[in-house]
Amino acid sequence: MPFKTAIKQTAILLADFEIWPFSFLILISLLSEKFLPYTIIYGVIFWFIRWVAFGRPTFAMPTTLPLLLLALTIPVSIYATPLLDKSMPEALRLLTGILYFFGIVNWAKTPRRVNWLLYGSIILGFSLAAASLIIVNYLEKFSILEGVLAKLKSLSFASTVHPNVMAGTLILFMIGICAFLIFRWMAIRNLYRLGLILLTLFMSGILILTQSRGAMIGLATGLCLLIVLRFRRGWIPIAIVVVASVVIVSQIGPQRIWNSIASETGGAGSLASREETWMRAKLMLQDYPLTGIGMGTYTEVADTLYPFAHVAIFVSHAHNLYLQIGLDLGLPGLVFWLATWFVLIVMAWQLYRNPEPFPRFLGAAVLGSMAAMGVHGLLDAVTWDTRPAIIIWGIWGLTAAEWNIFKKTKMQGTRSIEV
Repeated sequence: MPFKTAIKQTAILLADFEIWPFSFLILISLLSEKFLPYTIIYGVIFWFIRWVAFGRPTFAMPTTLPLLLLALTIPVSIYATPLLDKSMPEALRLLTGILYFFGIVNWAKTPRRVNWLLYGSIILGFSLAAASLIIVNYLEKFSILEGVLAKLKSLSFASTVHPNVMAGTLILFMIGICAFLIFRWMAIRNLYRLGLILLTLFMSGILILTQSRGAMIGLATGLCLLIVLRFRRGWIPIAIVVVASVVIVSQIGPQRIWNSIASETGGAGSLASREETWMRAKLMLQDYPLTGIGMGTYTEVADTLYPFAHVAIFVSHAHNLYLQIGLDLGLPGLVFWLATWFVLIVMAWQLYRNPEPFPRFLGAAVLGSMAAMGVHGLLDAVTWDTRPAIIIWGIWGLTAAEWNIFKKTKMQGTRSIEV
């Protein structure tokens, strides 16, 4: 066998196993930041391996350009940051997410592999929900549990995740599972169907425990969109619920409800603290529009240059997804991120419009998840510069991978593998 042929065959073989070690490295990097550089190195190496194996480093997609431009804003943010030790881990996490996106897209090039990723996401969602019983710091929400949870602090894995972060992550999985049930109800076995229902109920219980109002609003938005997408007259029950809600609010009194929310004090979730947090973020963005303030430095920059007048609490980020991205990467980074998001929404819409059942379900699931994330992002930023934020890149990668398959097979008949 010629040497060049042997090298190419070896590269093809390695590319077939790309995603498994990558996922493992990402998992351990979530546990310890010291593994992030190795994850980056692995992701970059496979760009060259794919180049040798297939003559290209990645599939050509509409998302490629905005993602590469987004990646170019990372060194600008690093240059502008006043605290390199705070910004570097966040920058590495973002770069890991971008590389993971391309890894998924280039690996999941068959329907079977997309299905494997789908099953893996369900298992991951269950694992997160189960782990949340231990790793979520419910002291943030339930002071009555202080005595019980204090005993868990001796465990290295206890009290490591904020309830709002877990809630914002779980709703992405819940939307996907609900989409599976709504769009694929007749195509799945009874036992599997029962398992998904029980998992949804379990995740709902965890969501209630987190008391994340933003996540609940986001979940409701995503579910409403799923109903509209699935049923021709799905907007009717939603309209009824909206009208009933308006009537109830008018009876109770909008000002009374607003005052009950605004009266919450002393916590980052109160209305007063959020308003002041957003105001500080807007001032920062006005002062540093091109470079941002540096990833992960909101607390230090706000305390030093924009001190809070009424919020005597620790505020770690802008509590708004769009403001936070702008602060971390500057307005150019926000524009490139929004461009990527918009392109992926268009991809998901095209999948939903596909007459084939599986692409239609997956497109609807992604549209619902993105609607939930977008609405929740108005109140929080848990899908950005947090450890679970890698899940968004996984969802986006799965969307682009299925879109590539759809483009290749739309003129060749139906998919050969169905869920």
